[in-house]
This record gives sequence, structure tokens and C-alpha cells, in this order.
Amino acid sequence: LSAIMKVSGTLDGTSDNSYKIVKEPKLGKAAIDPGSNVFEYSAPDKKTGTDSFEYQSLDSKGNVLSTGKVNVKVEKPSSTVTFADMTDCYANYAAVKLTEAGVLSGTELAGNKFFHPTNTVNRGEFLAMLMTALEEDGDVSTVSNTGLADDKETPKWLKGFIKKSVDKGIASGKTDKKDSTASFAPNDTITRAEAAVMVNNALAVKLPSEVGLTYTDSESIPTWAYTAVSTLTNIKVMNGDNDNRVDPCGQLTRAEAAQLIYNAVKYKDSTNSSAYNVFSWFK
Repeated sequence: LSAIMKVSGTLDGTSDNSYKIVKEPKLGKAAIDPGSNVFEYSAPDKKTGTDSFEYQSLDSKGNVLSTGKVNVKVEKPSSTVTFADMTDCYANYAAVKLTEAGVLSGTELAGNKFFHPTNTVNRGEFLAMLMTALEEDGDVSTVSNTGLADDKETPKWLKGFIKKSVDKGIASGKTDKKDSTASFAPNDTITRAEAAVMVNNALAVKLPSEVGLTYTDSESIPTWAYTAVSTLTNIKVMNGDNDNRVDPCGQLTRAEAAQLIYNAVKYKDSTNSSAYNVFSWFK
């Protein structure tokens, strides 16, 4: 159940008059205390924006003495999540929002929370975070076998994510050239190119044509990842570093993963406004 945010105040006029609401608010609900000019406005905590209601002041005979309007600005309360090692990091906002949504987390030491932004992310971790954030996970707890060669070495909690991602075309295994078997290799550190392919497959964005890239290291993007990097760059989900390098074969850090996944969720939400999304109240 959503929590309810409430605010109260007084209407113009005196408590000797009576009041009635003539135009209800759109986001929340308003009520006027009988026998006074005190009002209470309430709204579910997932609702944000500007709201208002209109009222009339009446004399003892019911004649309208005056009309008025109360404007209310509903905002999301400030976050209680603070990472001690993310103050100056570009991905701080993304990390906080994903943590609030239960997609990822940090560690706590001596009362301080740490995100460890420069630590790398493995393939299994990134896949689980991505599918959870985009609500593509479904009931992953019922899966007991990935169908891949390294299933026995795969953590039980991760098997559902891998199986569903393969079935949905979000991810694929790594093929062994010796015996042609496919393994997911969940413990291998994920590269930016691999992450781009997973995100692009999950968003299923189809552009009319491949967009040229201006990264200084565009030539180093693997052929199998070029379309994904090009698409994500065009829709502003992926970008390069301060030197305009995309570093496709570089290992993805936690900060980069948080920003990439957050951008992906925002994009999905913006193209599907009719559906509820865990980040629909993000600003």
C-alpha cells in the first residue's frame, strides 16, 4: 500500500463562515473541517506535480461571500540514501534511485553507506540488475536449470535471470570454439560492449538506419556490438567519457552500470507512458 502525504492550512476568511469545495483536486483529495476554515489535503506518495482545489465561503444563509483557490505542489520527499563515496560521482543520482527501487545496493561501515563506484561488475550481476530494473525478471525463482554448459557452476538465484534472458533474446551464452557448447560465464567481468548489447536487446529499439558514431575509439567497437552502441548512443542511453571514448572492451564499473541501467529505465518509461513503471515518479 502507498503511504499518504498530508498537509493542512487555513482558508481566507474566518471560522464564523462555512466553506465548501466546488472544484476537487486532480492528484489528491481535499476536505474542510466543519465549523472552521481549516483544510486538509492528502495525496498518495507516488503522485507528484502541481494540484489545486477551489472553494466558496458562505454566510449563515448559504449566500456566497467569496471564492478562493488553494494551490499545492506535491514533491517526492528527499532521499534518505546517501553514499559516502559518491559525493562527486556523475552516477550518484542514478545509484541512489536504483538503490531506493531495490535494484542494487551498497555496503555499510561505521554508520556510512558505500557504493564502491570503481569496482567492476560481472555478467551475472549486471544481467540481474538490468532485468529487475526493466521489470523483465518475472518469476525467476521457479527456474532450476539454465540449459547452458556451465549450469552446475551457476548460483541458484541467478539461473532464472539467465534462462529468461536467453528466452527473451536479451542475452546469450559464450560459445566454446572447441566443442561448440554455450556457457553464460556469470562470474566473468562484463565489458561495456557486452553490457550495451544486453541493454539494447532488452529495450528492443529499432532505428531506421545505423547512426554513425563520433567516439575517438569507434573503430575498436566489436562488429557484434556496433549496432547496440550506435542505437544506445542515438537515444542517449549510452555515452562516452570526458575524452569522448566509449572504451567498448573496458570492464564496466558499478558507477557506469548504475548510470547505464538508470538511463535505460528512463528511456523505456518515456516511450511507454501508459504503463506503470517503478521510476515513473523520477524527475
